[in-house]
Amino acid sequence: MRTAFVEAAETVSAEGLHDSDVNVGVVVAEKLGAIEFYVFREIVQIVVEKFLAQGWGKIGFDIDGRLVGNWFRVGTGGYRGLIPMQEGYWDGHLAVVPDGNDPGQIDISIGNYQGAARQFAVIGNAPDPSTVAESTGVVRYELGYVETYSAVTGQRWDGKAYAPHIRTRATPGVIGTVLMQMMATRSLKVEIFPGKKSTQVAGFDANAVMFER
Repeated sequence: MRTAFVEAAETVSAEGLHDSDVNVGVVVAEKLGAIEFYVFREIVQIVVEKFLAQGWGKIGFDIDGRLVGNWFRVGTGGYRGLIPMQEGYWDGHLAVVPDGNDPGQIDISIGNYQGAARQFAVIGNAPDPSTVAESTGVVRYELGYVETYSAVTGQRWDGKAYAPHIRTRATPGVIGTVLMQMMATRSLKVEIFPGKKSTQVAGFDANAVMFER
């Protein structure tokens, strides 16, 4: 008879495992023997460490002197914002980071994009923000909506039915373009151009805004 341990072990040892692939609710410790539970726990620990090493579930990506990570618009009070822990405190937030569900996709989250907090996927997925420094100069990112899909089938995921190995990507069609330039180790110049492709943007103008960390 197959045990809960055997089924769980086979699942967690699968290559490229995604957290949504495992229904941990069916694994009940009381139904496992002491040895089986110990081995199961060790397997889970190995898988979790693998996830962390690949960036799964990570939220802190700041690298001093690099674009990647969290930024705050100058004069907005950092993470707390001007209205701490109230609706809209994130107005001055900006993040250029790997997607929380797919470390291979670059996302840009903007606390105030035309009046609302928005998250976008970078079309073309480049340049890598962890390599962008002051010496890089101006970089351009075209923005698309974040779309989840199955890496196995390539089909868009509706967020309801089961789909193996969920990943994210940018949807077709440019929503806008953002220009960014590291001005110093912890100083970033940003300007957003809603509705424009990269080729339609000449460069920064008087609407550019400064961010810091």
